[in-house]
Amino acid sequence: MVTRIVLITGANSGVGYATTKVIANASKDFHVIMTGRSLEKVERAKSEIETAGIQGSLSAVQLDVTDEKSIEQAVEVVQEKHGRLDALINNAGVGSMDPDIRARFTLCMETNVLGPALVATAFRPLLFKSQNPYSIFVSSGVGSLTKALQDSSTYHPLPNEDAYRSSKAALNMVAAIEWRDFHSKGLKVFTMCPGFVVSNLRGTSEEARTGGGGAGDPEVSGMTILSILQGERDADTGKLPNLFSLTHVELEGLSKENYHNCSYNAHDIVLEKNTRNYLELSVILNNNALALADYLQSKALDPDSRDSRVFYPNRAQCEMAATVLSLILTIAVATMTGLDELPNELKVSILLYMHNMPTLQALVQSSPSYHETYISQRRLILSAVLLRDIPSEVLPDAIAVQYASEIPFQTKAQRKKDVESAVLRYVSQRSSFIPATLVSVEMNTLISLAQLQSIIVDITSDFCNFRLPLCLLNKDPAVTNNIISPNEKHRIYRALYRFELYRALFNEPIGVGIPDEAKEAFDDVDKTILFLSIFKIWEVEELACVQDYITRRDTELLKCCAPELTKLRPGKNFYDDSWQARNVEYFLTVGLSFLRRVIRTYSALGKAYALKDHIYSGYGLLSSALEVETYDYMYPTDSYYAYEAGESLEFESDNAIDGPNAAWPWSTEYRIEGYKVRSEIGFY
Repeated sequence: MVTRIVLITGANSGVGYATTKVIANASKDFHVIMTGRSLEKVERAKSEIETAGIQGSLSAVQLDVTDEKSIEQAVEVVQEKHGRLDALINNAGVGSMDPDIRARFTLCMETNVLGPALVATAFRPLLFKSQNPYSIFVSSGVGSLTKALQDSSTYHPLPNEDAYRSSKAALNMVAAIEWRDFHSKGLKVFTMCPGFVVSNLRGTSEEARTGGGGAGDPEVSGMTILSILQGERDADTGKLPNLFSLTHVELEGLSKENYHNCSYNAHDIVLEKNTRNYLELSVILNNNALALADYLQSKALDPDSRDSRVFYPNRAQCEMAATVLSLILTIAVATMTGLDELPNELKVSILLYMHNMPTLQALVQSSPSYHETYISQRRLILSAVLLRDIPSEVLPDAIAVQYASEIPFQTKAQRKKDVESAVLRYVSQRSSFIPATLVSVEMNTLISLAQLQSIIVDITSDFCNFRLPLCLLNKDPAVTNNIISPNEKHRIYRALYRFELYRALFNEPIGVGIPDEAKEAFDDVDKTILFLSIFKIWEVEELACVQDYITRRDTELLKCCAPELTKLRPGKNFYDDSWQARNVEYFLTVGLSFLRRVIRTYSALGKAYALKDHIYSGYGLLSSALEVETYDYMYPTDSYYAYEAGESLEFESDNAIDGPNAAWPWSTEYRIEGYKVRSEIGFY
């Protein structure tokens, strides 16, 4: 038997649709009346939810919150079928950025303020027939007057967003007055802010609905509304939970009587307390947020623009803030969604140091945080990199973060996007090529946790399959050559390569042993294939910033790779004056050794990469086994060394990978095809 009747306006999409699903799935005791302007759309949404399976029941009613006759008819339907209403959820709303100020204010105020007020008034008699009535208004954090007046707040309106924000501020007042007038009669009034979630509010295209991929799951908002209906937040009636509320634990120096403001947020809670602990915390949080905002407003990422007001967040302070806030806030889900009300500057600091949210993936999972802090506030993240505030878990190589502060910016007039790309590229070069997997410079986004898990599972699966052959290789490579086919061996070593790549990416083992011999052999992979690939992938513009890194890693490798690097920037020298190519023969000698390792490794990896796309043909090496084509990238000059076409250079194959007696299927003869190599640095 149905015991609770819930009516939701705007239930055919967004938060209304998600809330319907959550409530209908929660218990067979719930009957949800879905309403919307188009009965056809509401019926279709109802059918979709019922098809998926629910515990409770649903019905569909036409209701346009801007049409008084439609509202009256909906009241009559509910009165006739149910005789009462246990919960009214005023969810229907609209956004407008119409350039005509009168048009956008008229639309937003009629739909977001007058509409809910009319609906609440019309259904109130039915609510009073319930033994436990709830009136819930779905508002928005952007309607907060507190945030609007904070200099450090990022909640400042976009062009033409004034109407929507004003309407939500007015809606909060509608709710406050209803609570003031009717709470003594048992009506429990709430104003709930869902956060930045998937919704048709911004438009019906996929890009608009998902906020460019940054919007969160509206079912999280539905869970918050369900918790209100289940009485878990009754102590907060007359307040604005915004996906969190005060815990039921009494904190020292606090009393529930202090929480009388209908439209409060986490920052207000902290600032309004008069106890010593909260005053201390208030200073810490404000200094942190305001100083970082100050820093951002002073041409962020330009070292010359910094001044003494720059505040370097203290880890202990951030941990203290996180600890206290974790006591104050009740997180709706297992993410930091409850921090949505905080200024972005403060949010970043707390997210970085919360033990249960160690990475920026927290921003992906906390819907508005991802949008506001990572997409809208990329400079903030990059500032944290420069200030060395992002721990190793965020960009897995801590050294990379340290080096990021050394980035030499050539001009003050660099565009923001160029600066961001330079930072990410620089970090990528200094962190074992991590961003090749984790970060996309073009999108400036992190991959999803699901993708990351897929990569790890894939790698782990490889090692489960190759565990026995690896043991054999480690014990007696020579004997193993007679047991394992060359193709199988190539697969094995490709797995080893992937393991090494994984270890470079995440700085931790995955619990599978690896032969010492293979570890030594694949040191070359880290210094050759990955090195060449990363610069091809990222199309490095500032090659000079890489020189110190390469030199410290392997001076000889720098010499070998110089032509490849320079090729990416035709006509530009890579070396400084002290690196002129005075001995081209030496370069060729080193290059032969270098490319032998590359060819050997490529073959062992089963041609994992297209060698011809990465090897500089100026070395004059051909490998029939790998089908490397001949290209003439060199141009004749007055000073060059010429090799006669067809001249052969022979050397013995280096068997470092497979042991002293193994035979690998590639030729040990390479031809130099008459290239003219310049004796100065201007490789093209």
